[in-house]
Amino acid sequence: RPMRERLSSWLCGPLFALLLAPAALSAQRGVGLRFGSDFHYFSHAEDFRTIDGWFSSARFGAFYQAYFRTGGVRAGLNILHKPQGSGFPLVMQDFRDGQDTRFTALEFDMKMGPRFLFFNPYIGFNLGFRTKTAGLLEPGTVNQTVNRMYLNFPVGCSFDWPTGYGSVGF
Repeated sequence: RPMRERLSSWLCGPLFALLLAPAALSAQRGVGLRFGSDFHYFSHAEDFRTIDGWFSSARFGAFYQAYFRTGGVRAGLNILHKPQGSGFPLVMQDFRDGQDTRFTALEFDMKMGPRFLFFNPYIGFNLGFRTKTAGLLEPGTVNQTVNRMYLNFPVGCSFDWPTGYGSVGF
């Protein structure tokens, strides 16, 4: 056989595999949008003069995830917001009478863990910066402020179901 035919047959298989590889890899990876609500409570509130009541905030953001058959990782950027007064039912609410919390924060989060079909338990971290805060300290508290930067370590789970255009998660 001429050299050109041998070279052509030798390159066709690997080139074809390289063309199909991105399609196979993209099935496990993707970018998504997030909307949620966080429920907040300060532990040891009496020691630090923070409010002793629950409140919730809204979470909006975008994330990138790479989940494989046995596990994966998700990282994203979020905006957290709690306006003065009340927002939507259960979202952006103060759950103690007379409490009026307000804050806005920017946050980076990363979570990772195993995968069991549609169930994904995870552990990770949230690193955030509060751009505005009010009402997080007990009334009459002087000479104390709330840290603008924070770090916490969430433990939780998500459920992701495939659809014709990606996946839907909870």
